[in-house]
Amino acid sequence: MKTIGVIFGGRSVEHDISIITGQFIIAALRAAPGFVPVPIYIARSGRWYSGESLADIVTFRRPDFEQHLESLRRPVIRTDGELSLSFPGLFGAGATRRIGVVFPALHGTNGEDGMLAGILSGAALPFVGCDITASAIAMDKALAKIVTERAGIPSTPYVFFTADEWAAERSRIEKEVALLRVPLFVKPVHLGSSIGITRIAAETGLAQAVEVALHYDDKVIVEQGVPNVMEVNCAVLGNEEVRTSALEQPLAKAALLSFDDKYMRGGKGSKGGSGSMSGEKNSVKIPAPVDEKTAATIRELAVRAFRAIGGSGTARFDFLIDQESRSVYLNEINPLPGSLQQHLWKASGVSNIELVTTLIVLAEERFAEKNKRVTTFASSVLQQLG
Repeated sequence: MKTIGVIFGGRSVEHDISIITGQFIIAALRAAPGFVPVPIYIARSGRWYSGESLADIVTFRRPDFEQHLESLRRPVIRTDGELSLSFPGLFGAGATRRIGVVFPALHGTNGEDGMLAGILSGAALPFVGCDITASAIAMDKALAKIVTERAGIPSTPYVFFTADEWAAERSRIEKEVALLRVPLFVKPVHLGSSIGITRIAAETGLAQAVEVALHYDDKVIVEQGVPNVMEVNCAVLGNEEVRTSALEQPLAKAALLSFDDKYMRGGKGSKGGSGSMSGEKNSVKIPAPVDEKTAATIRELAVRAFRAIGGSGTARFDFLIDQESRSVYLNEINPLPGSLQQHLWKASGVSNIELVTTLIVLAEERFAEKNKRVTTFASSVLQQLG
């Protein structure tokens, strides 16, 4: 039996969505022969917990959830070629769980942005999903555009800036933004799930939209909208060899796809895909209503973008299509899509079990390949000091 540590929760505004993804992974692994999932929950405070009750979504709905957390024994985490969770007993002795592979399910900052990948890489532990570099690039909307544009992947015109630059050089930034065509989308650079995003139809709304974005992040991007727009998303799976999922068109009630569209109406990041969280089944169209040529272009661009950022495991790529000109633009990259976009893979003939077990195999293959590289160098420099 292979023990898989599923890490979810985290210090992020996407904390609750991470819990849903974590529960999906745990359920799929429990159904897969040969795997034992171990829930590892990071509370909003940053404290780590583990216990069987955390493998049940009902636990997180308890009115006394915080008190229940404190009743759990907090693990002592050790790394010695593998991850060990030790639970001290009453007199010092206690149980130890050894984790073979880590399966991150953290969304947003302090996790999906490469932070957790850095911790796991530094501890020489195999883990599922994108590595530090790919995660950091994908979660920085401005950096992702810079990298993918260098790879020949088109995106809409944009301006990005930091909080300090907005305070010191606001006039310059406003002039640059004035060159963009409305509508504009003002976004926190490092967040997902449509949190902190504002659509503005005139430049007069810029200051307030930036204020909203800076409430969540210290870096903002302003993007030019696409006329006659249709959004289409594509997930990918693989390391060197990459396959693409079915395509979906998210459906929004307004011009901006909201948090509720994505999660409360069964949208692109929801636990079970279309309709799974609130019973509505019309928040996405699968397959997306695009012609074969456009679909092929989207799939090709998704694979190229995945390779451009150095991706591994899985990711989702969100595209904007001008339905009149048929031009396709890369909008955003999600290095750990909600519930692994299982609804897109299901539509592609990939079961939940196959999805999670394939990702574990990919993680082990990448780890083995990385271990072939030399990471130490013997020298006499210390002996020569003094």
